[in-house]
Amino acid sequence: MGLDFLSKNIAIARITLTLFCLLISFGTHSQPKPAILVMGDSLSAEYGLARGAGWVRLLEDELKKQGSTWIVFNASISGETSAGDLTRLQKLLDQKTWHCSIKAWC
Repeated sequence: MGLDFLSKNIAIARITLTLFCLLISFGTHSQPKPAILVMGDSLSAEYGLARGAGWVRLLEDELKKQGSTWIVFNASISGETSAGDLTRLQKLLDQKTWHCSIKAWC
């Protein structure tokens, strides 16, 4: 189940990433460096993957490849829960104006 489950999740993440990149190009270009906040669990935090090999990095790389000015901030923590995210969310929201936020769990 482990590898099959992971490969299905990676395929879903790639499809989602592609759709997101297509949609994000319609975003506002009037402000410098619009930002995306990602909060998630192990999958978003690259647990068990080589550094820079997770879907969040793939999203960031794809945005750069398209010439996008969007930046991605990965605030994911392996083993995180919704309650944990909620306790951290206000502090993260206060730090920057986020144009998009993604909450990802599997």
